[in-house]
Order: sequence, then structure tokens, then C-alpha cells
Amino acid sequence: KGVRLIAVSSSAYKNTSPSLWNMQGLLMIDNHVPLGDASVKAGGVTPMGPLSTIAGSFIMHTISALAIEKLQAAGADAPVFLSSNAPGGRERNEELLAREAVREAFLLP
Repeated sequence: KGVRLIAVSSSAYKNTSPSLWNMQGLLMIDNHVPLGDASVKAGGVTPMGPLSTIAGSFIMHTISALAIEKLQAAGADAPVFLSSNAPGGRERNEELLAREAVREAFLLP
């Protein structure tokens, strides 16, 4: 249907899920996480601490920040929500939610 797909995965898993990596039109972002997806071994034995969560969050926030920069450089108003704990955050978010286009984007009444 012409939809572009962007996926975040690790090339370490390329041989375990080759159909994903070979998908037509896919933009694959490699997070370089090793097989097992663990950053530490609890008690020296049990793998835990998923690196994919850390890497994926960093990648997605970076893409979002770059997209906002591009929108602003093009003169567009980018509706960025602030933490409600930040000074002026609650007011800024209420202002954004008052916009019809923002409400529609979030499927709000």
C-alpha cells in the first residue's frame, strides 16, 4: 500500500529473523545490541538489563528531536509537550491540547 516501515533491531539477530531484514522497502535501524540483549549477569549468572530498551529509547528520542528541528527550520510550529513537572509544563500542555489539530492527532474528543 506504499507505506514505509522503519524498524529498530540488532543485526546480531539478522540470521534468526531474515524475513524482517529482507522486507521490501524497510528502513532498518541497527541498534548494535548483542545476542541475548543483556547488559549484566545478576549474581554473575542470570543475564538481565536489556540493552535494546536503552538503545531503542535513545534512537527514538533522537529521531524525534531531529524531526522537530527540521520542522522548526522549515518554519512549522512543532507541538512539543513538556514534562508537567517542569516550570510552565502544565500550562504549555493545556495550550497544546486546546488545539483541534493536536486533539485530533491524539484521537481526543
